[in-house]
Amino acid sequence: MGLIIPVDEDIVLRQIQERDSKELARVVAANYEPLSYYFDWAKENYDDADAIKFAKSSLEGFDKRQQLQMCIVEDDKIVGEVGWLYWQQSKHENPFEHPIVSSVDLIYWLAENASGKGVMSKSVEKLVSYAFRDLGLNRVTIRTEPENKKSIAVAERLGFVYEGTMRDVARWQDRKVSLSIYAMLVKDWKY
Repeated sequence: MGLIIPVDEDIVLRQIQERDSKELARVVAANYEPLSYYFDWAKENYDDADAIKFAKSSLEGFDKRQQLQMCIVEDDKIVGEVGWLYWQQSKHENPFEHPIVSSVDLIYWLAENASGKGVMSKSVEKLVSYAFRDLGLNRVTIRTEPENKKSIAVAERLGFVYEGTMRDVARWQDRKVSLSIYAMLVKDWKY
């Protein structure tokens, strides 16, 4: 069944499973245009096999404490995804020899027909609370392209602090990409 995090009476975060592949593939295909600008994995012919491969790798990554991928389910339909990559959590008795790392980088996307209703802000809020309260993480970051106004609005709405922009840090679909970094520390989290 996997991890389930209730968001409100209509929305739940559900850890991606192989059984979600058909619906996930359908949502990605229906939102190919906006997704493909920000995500290399979003391709025009994204299908069930791609979604199954993604679900399997996500579950393996979760078992290794490397990532967490959750379907955003609104009214029993998948409308997007929220999760994290670069899950770094270590505990050592001597922090001077082994620094304690306790952070994740959030990623998220939402189908266009679910946009503008607060679904993503509420979903990110619940996942960040889970990271801090249930997993004991210290830091959550959001990396977004500077022109991605919707992603920036989510970060700012939840009180994430802008820390700077890494210029031309990546290449996606034959274009140079800069990433603005927004961060939240557990001591500043108010939810």
